[in-house]
Amino acid sequence: DTSAGALRKMTRANFVSGIGGDNTPSFKAHLASNQTISNDTFTKAALATEVWDTDSAWDTSNYRFTVPSGEGGKYVFTARFLFYYLANEDRFEARFYKNGSSLGGSTFRETGSTSSAAQQVDNSSTIVVNLSAGDYIELFVKHNEGGNQTLYGPNNGDTSLTGYKLIGI
Repeated sequence: DTSAGALRKMTRANFVSGIGGDNTPSFKAHLASNQTISNDTFTKAALATEVWDTDSAWDTSNYRFTVPSGEGGKYVFTARFLFYYLANEDRFEARFYKNGSSLGGSTFRETGSTSSAAQQVDNSSTIVVNLSAGDYIELFVKHNEGGNQTLYGPNNGDTSLTGYKLIGI
Protein backbone atom coordinates (compact mmCIF):
# COMPACT_ATOMS: atom_id res chain seq x y z
CA ASP A 1 0.00 0.00 0.00
CA THR A 2 1.54 3.33 -1.06
CA SER A 3 -1.15 5.59 0.36
CA ALA A 4 -0.01 8.60 2.37
CA GLY A 5 -1.24 7.03 5.59
CA ALA A 6 0.61 3.79 5.01
CA LEU A 7 3.82 5.62 4.18
CA ARG A 8 3.63 7.65 7.39
CA LYS A 9 3.47 4.41 9.39
CA MET A 10 6.74 3.09 7.98
CA THR A 11 9.72 3.30 10.30
CA ARG A 12 13.07 4.74 9.42
CA ALA A 13 14.45 1.21 9.27
CA ASN A 14 11.98 0.37 6.51
CA PHE A 15 13.24 3.29 4.46
CA VAL A 16 16.89 2.38 4.74
CA SER A 17 16.67 -1.41 4.60
CA GLY A 18 18.65 -2.75 1.72
CA ILE A 19 20.97 0.23 1.76
CA GLY A 20 24.28 -0.70 3.22
CA GLY A 21 27.85 0.26 3.57
CA ASP A 22 29.76 2.91 5.33
CA ASN A 23 32.33 5.47 4.35
CA THR A 24 35.35 3.19 4.72
CA PRO A 25 38.21 3.05 4.35
CA SER A 26 38.48 6.08 6.58
CA PHE A 27 41.23 7.61 8.70
CA LYS A 28 42.45 10.68 10.55
CA ALA A 29 46.12 11.39 11.24
CA HIS A 30 47.84 14.42 12.78
CA LEU A 31 51.28 15.70 13.71
CA ALA A 32 52.86 14.01 16.71
CA SER A 33 54.79 17.22 17.44
CA ASN A 34 55.45 20.60 15.87
CA GLN A 35 57.26 20.38 12.53
CA THR A 36 59.87 22.78 11.12
CA ILE A 37 59.16 23.84 7.54
CA SER A 38 61.99 25.32 5.46
CA ASN A 39 61.43 28.48 3.43
CA ASP A 40 60.03 28.13 -0.11
CA THR A 41 60.16 24.31 -0.19
CA PHE A 42 57.21 21.92 -0.35
CA THR A 43 57.60 19.69 2.72
CA LYS A 44 55.56 16.59 3.52
CA ALA A 45 53.50 16.99 6.70
CA ALA A 46 54.80 14.36 9.15
CA LEU A 47 51.38 13.11 10.25
CA ALA A 48 52.64 10.27 12.45
CA THR A 49 49.74 9.91 14.90
CA GLU A 50 46.56 8.08 13.92
CA VAL A 51 43.28 9.05 15.52
CA TRP A 52 41.53 6.19 13.68
CA ASP A 53 42.26 4.02 10.66
CA THR A 54 39.53 1.56 9.71
CA ASP A 55 41.59 -0.43 7.20
CA SER A 56 45.18 0.09 8.39
CA ALA A 57 45.75 2.16 5.24
CA TRP A 58 47.57 5.12 6.87
CA ASP A 59 51.36 4.71 6.94
CA THR A 60 52.74 6.43 10.06
CA SER A 61 56.32 6.18 8.72
CA ASN A 62 55.79 7.57 5.21
CA TYR A 63 52.82 9.78 6.22
CA ARG A 64 50.51 8.62 3.46
CA PHE A 65 47.17 6.95 2.83
CA THR A 66 47.26 4.05 0.37
CA VAL A 67 44.01 2.73 -1.11
CA PRO A 68 43.58 -0.92 -0.05
CA SER A 69 42.98 -3.67 -2.59
CA GLY A 70 39.39 -3.70 -3.84
CA GLU A 71 38.64 -0.21 -2.41
CA GLY A 72 39.01 2.03 -5.46
CA GLY A 73 36.47 4.82 -5.91
CA LYS A 74 35.88 8.46 -5.03
CA TYR A 75 37.46 9.73 -1.82
CA VAL A 76 37.13 12.95 0.20
CA PHE A 77 40.24 14.34 1.92
CA THR A 78 40.30 17.31 4.27
CA ALA A 79 43.53 18.86 5.51
CA ARG A 80 43.58 21.18 8.48
CA PHE A 81 46.68 23.17 9.25
CA LEU A 82 47.94 25.67 11.80
CA PHE A 83 50.83 27.99 10.98
CA TYR A 84 51.94 31.34 12.43
CA TYR A 85 54.00 34.37 11.53
CA LEU A 86 53.04 35.45 8.06
CA ALA A 87 53.75 39.11 7.43
CA ASN A 88 52.76 41.34 4.51
CA GLU A 89 52.65 39.56 1.13
CA ASP A 90 53.85 36.24 2.57
CA ARG A 91 52.15 33.03 1.49
CA PHE A 92 51.32 29.62 2.97
CA GLU A 93 50.27 26.73 0.72
CA ALA A 94 48.89 23.27 1.44
CA ARG A 95 48.72 20.74 -1.38
CA PHE A 96 47.40 17.23 -1.76
CA TYR A 97 49.68 14.89 -3.70
CA LYS A 98 48.52 11.73 -5.49
CA ASN A 99 51.26 9.20 -6.28
CA GLY A 100 53.90 11.95 -5.96
CA SER A 101 52.16 14.59 -8.13
CA SER A 102 50.32 17.69 -6.94
CA LEU A 103 46.53 17.68 -7.20
CA GLY A 104 46.16 21.23 -5.87
CA GLY A 105 45.03 22.57 -2.55
CA SER A 106 44.78 25.97 -0.97
CA THR A 107 46.88 29.10 -0.57
CA PHE A 108 46.70 31.72 2.17
CA ARG A 109 48.34 35.06 1.49
CA GLU A 110 48.77 37.87 4.02
CA THR A 111 47.84 41.12 2.30
CA GLY A 112 48.01 43.61 5.19
CA SER A 113 50.21 46.67 5.30
CA THR A 114 53.95 46.31 5.76
CA SER A 115 53.49 47.27 9.40
CA SER A 116 50.90 44.57 10.09
CA ALA A 117 51.50 42.14 12.92
CA ALA A 118 52.35 38.52 12.26
CA GLN A 119 49.34 36.47 11.25
CA GLN A 120 48.06 33.04 12.21
CA VAL A 121 46.86 30.66 9.51
CA ASP A 122 44.28 28.19 10.85
CA ASN A 123 42.57 26.85 7.77
CA SER A 124 41.43 23.75 5.94
CA SER A 125 41.29 22.46 2.40
CA THR A 126 39.13 19.67 0.95
CA ILE A 127 39.46 17.70 -2.26
CA VAL A 128 37.45 14.89 -3.89
CA VAL A 129 39.51 12.52 -6.03
CA ASN A 130 39.00 9.24 -7.86
CA LEU A 131 41.51 6.64 -6.68
CA SER A 132 42.40 3.06 -7.58
CA ALA A 133 43.83 0.36 -5.34
CA GLY A 134 47.49 1.18 -4.61
CA ASP A 135 47.15 4.94 -5.22
CA TYR A 136 48.42 7.06 -2.33
CA ILE A 137 47.68 10.54 -0.98
CA GLU A 138 50.06 12.80 0.96
CA LEU A 139 49.88 16.36 2.33
CA PHE A 140 52.63 18.90 1.56
CA VAL A 141 53.00 22.47 2.84
CA LYS A 142 55.13 25.46 1.82
CA HIS A 143 55.66 29.08 2.93
CA ASN A 144 57.77 32.02 1.78
CA GLU A 145 58.27 33.79 5.12
CA GLY A 146 62.06 33.83 4.78
CA GLY A 147 63.45 31.48 7.42
CA ASN A 148 62.30 28.24 8.98
CA GLN A 149 58.75 28.31 10.32
CA THR A 150 56.67 25.92 12.40
CA LEU A 151 53.68 23.83 11.42
CA TYR A 152 51.77 23.32 14.67
CA GLY A 153 50.38 20.22 16.30
CA PRO A 154 49.38 18.06 18.10
CA ASN A 155 46.91 20.02 20.24
CA ASN A 156 43.69 18.34 19.19
CA GLY A 157 45.14 17.63 15.76
CA ASP A 158 46.01 21.23 14.86
CA THR A 159 47.54 19.96 11.62
CA SER A 160 45.77 16.86 10.36
CA LEU A 161 44.50 14.93 7.35
CA THR A 162 41.17 13.11 7.30
CA GLY A 163 39.93 10.92 4.47
CA TYR A 164 37.09 8.56 3.64
CA LYS A 165 35.60 6.71 0.68
CA LEU A 166 32.32 8.00 -0.72
CA ILE A 167 29.58 5.40 -1.13
CA GLY A 168 26.60 5.35 -3.44
CA ILE A 169 28.21 7.11 -6.38
